[in-house]
This record gives sequence, structure tokens and C-alpha cells, in this order.
Amino acid sequence: MGENEESLEVLDAKPSKRSKIIEALVSFGVIVIFCVVTGVLDVYSRGVSFSLKPGTVFADAFSIGGGICVLFWALIWVSQKGAFDIIVYSVGRMIDVIFRLHEENQKMPKNFGDYVLAKRGKKHKHFYYFLIEAGAFFVVGAILSIVFMNEGA
Repeated sequence: MGENEESLEVLDAKPSKRSKIIEALVSFGVIVIFCVVTGVLDVYSRGVSFSLKPGTVFADAFSIGGGICVLFWALIWVSQKGAFDIIVYSVGRMIDVIFRLHEENQKMPKNFGDYVLAKRGKKHKHFYYFLIEAGAFFVVGAILSIVFMNEGA
């Protein structure tokens, strides 16, 4: 009984300042990677000249990179709310049935209701740093798009 109480206290413990900083830096790094890839694709695949239209490249990189990351956060949030539970359970159960011969070795619960109850018992991360930073990148990109709307025309 004491061991279960200790594990519950660990789950309810607030994240440390260091872990919050690490989470913010990692999410910032992921967003920057998306923005850099978007900018490189803008220059090399669309043929936008960086020397003639740097504002357009930055506006595209920030807005598209930030927008993709906001949509990725929304996908994670919807998934954590249970939108894809039946698909995950069905595929996992099918793999258990196909590749495990003994029922006692199967990892998935016997029915979907037990799977949903087990998933609800887990604590989900919401990645709000990721959403806030991606939203900021998107807003900066939108502002740059307005400022450089007629660049090079």
C-alpha cells in the first residue's frame, strides 16, 4: 500500500524548473528545424531568390513552419483525447493475435473498454510550450507577410 502511495506522489509532483527549461528549448529547436527546412524548400524548390526577396523567404519560413507545428500540436492533443483509440486498439490487438500464440502473452487488454479505462488512467503531457512557441512563430510570420507583401514587385 505504501509503495502505491509513493508512486502516486511521484506522478503528481510538479515538474522542476530545469525540466521546464529543457522542454521549452527542445520545442524551440523542433520549431526552428521546421522553419529552416521550410525556408530552404522555399528557396530551392520554388526558386525564390533569397538575395532579392529575403523578407518573403523569412515570412514563408516563419508562418508555414509555425503553422505546421501548431497543427502537429493539435494532432497530438486530439490523439490524447481519444480520437484514434479504436484504430490503435484494433491494430495492436490484431498484431497480438497474429504474432503471439498464447493468450497470456498478449499485451493488449481483452476488450476495447478495458483499453480506454487503462489509457484514461495515464497522465498526458499537453506540450503547451510547443503550442505557445509555434503560435508565436506563426504570428511573426503573418506580420512579416504583411510587411513584405509587395517586396520585389
